Amino acid sequence: MSEKRDNNKEDESDEEDLRLNAMVESAAAADQKLQPVPKEEVNKLMEQAKKSHELENKQKKTADSNNKKKAT
Repeated sequence: MSEKRDNNKEDESDEEDLRLNAMVESAAAADQKLQPVPKEEVNKLMEQAKKSHELENKQKKTADSNNKKKAT
């Protein structure tokens, strides 16, 4: 009976090892895919986002102004 328990513990330990190995391999693969973004690219994207945000605000103000004119 004791032998069965030991075998079950070994099986569970092996399964846990396999799960942990799979997690480590998955994390390593994901880490390899990640690469730093060049600062110039970040600045470019930030500038685009800023312009887009400014345009949205301008359009919203125009729409609000037009709605006020219609209301009066």
